[in-house]
Amino acid sequence: MIFLLLTVLLLDQAFDPIILPGLGVMPRGGVLFVLFVVLISLAVPELARMFEARAIIADRLMLWLAATTGLALVYFEPRPFGAGSMMMIAGTGIAILFMLGLIRIAWHRRPDGAISATGAVLFSFTYLGILPGFYLAIRQDHTAWLIAAILLVTKSCDIGAYFTGRAIGQHKLISWLSPGKTWEGLFGGMALAAVLAMMLAAIGNATQWTGHYGPNGNFVHHNLPIPLAAIAGCLLGALGQLGDLVASLLKRDAGLKDSGRWIRGFGGVLDVIDSPILVGPIAYWLLTVTGR
Repeated sequence: MIFLLLTVLLLDQAFDPIILPGLGVMPRGGVLFVLFVVLISLAVPELARMFEARAIIADRLMLWLAATTGLALVYFEPRPFGAGSMMMIAGTGIAILFMLGLIRIAWHRRPDGAISATGAVLFSFTYLGILPGFYLAIRQDHTAWLIAAILLVTKSCDIGAYFTGRAIGQHKLISWLSPGKTWEGLFGGMALAAVLAMMLAAIGNATQWTGHYGPNGNFVHHNLPIPLAAIAGCLLGALGQLGDLVASLLKRDAGLKDSGRWIRGFGGVLDVIDSPILVGPIAYWLLTVTGR
């Protein structure tokens, strides 16, 4: 999966920018956007299965439409409009999805479940659309390799937590929610994430792929401070574990062990992307606030 991810990001960087006849230049991250749409298409049936386990009407078409709309709103953000206008655009998208969700329920001439079904649509809009969209927002100003670094650091915490927990884990993190997670595993995973973040920052500084794109599209290199990378690694790793716990909460509520069976040994697509989902917004604001 790591090899496939790096291949996609290599293509994303290579085909930057993408020029479509009659449509002009696509925003950066076009290949990544397509990958996310594919992942949404695979994850929607898993999310619907969770809702249906709780007797919530889950219209798969509406869930998919809501998620892709949220993703597209971030990706095709008309930046010259400003933050205030973007809030209005996002709010309009939410209002349209809200009304479409109600119309779909009314179409079947049954009022029962209207509130929960509409809530499921807005949940999909946020969880599978807006949150992953932050990676596309990062990609607008940075190289695809920075996206790879964020994802690798996040998933490295999963790996470190697993092996540390198996080796020395004694104290349960949240026993009623995820019995296999321990405090020792969490700290071990954060330590590995910090080390990997420092290594990637050092490589990025040496190869000059760290930096941002200026207003005229030229790339401006700047070094990533190694201590800042270590702090970011710990933070992103911990948030990744929180994302995993959030997914566990949803699965336990639905009475499911895994979200699906797409990936042998891992479960479903949601079981793989659960940790990076919550990391995207924090990574975006770390880069924005620090100017890095």
